[in-house]
Amino acid sequence: MDQELIAYLDTRFSAIDRRFDVIDEHFEAIDRRFEQIDKRFDANDQRFDAMDERFDAIDKRFDANDQRFEQIEQHSSGLTQELRRLSDTIRLTDVKVEGLRDDIRQVAEGVANVDQKLDSFRSEVTKELEASRALHQVSFKNLSRRVAALEARP
Repeated sequence: MDQELIAYLDTRFSAIDRRFDVIDEHFEAIDRRFEQIDKRFDANDQRFDAMDERFDAIDKRFDANDQRFEQIEQHSSGLTQELRRLSDTIRLTDVKVEGLRDDIRQVAEGVANVDQKLDSFRSEVTKELEASRALHQVSFKNLSRRVAALEARP
């Protein structure tokens, strides 16, 4: 082979090697950038994992709250039924109380009538007793005169 050709090829290969060296440096810079990006992605993945854990915890809390609300709804449903039952009982009691009020009113009217009759009876008895006393007084006076007249006889 010719020395000139070898020198020419060496020059050309040296130029190509330098270009490859430059390209290798560029690739190494790109690799470093990708490593930095990978680190950032890893950091973001860790953050997302932490956020997932937080969301899981929040989901558990929501589930617990849902269960509590269901229990409250069941309890309030039971209370609502109990209130309806008590409301019915109160209505029945009100009806009975009204009936008792009417009965008490009738008893009060009856007592008032008895009082009037008793007052009327008292006045009649009083009049009769006064008349009877008056008769007795007259009879006692007559009797007293007779007894006195009999005693006065020898």
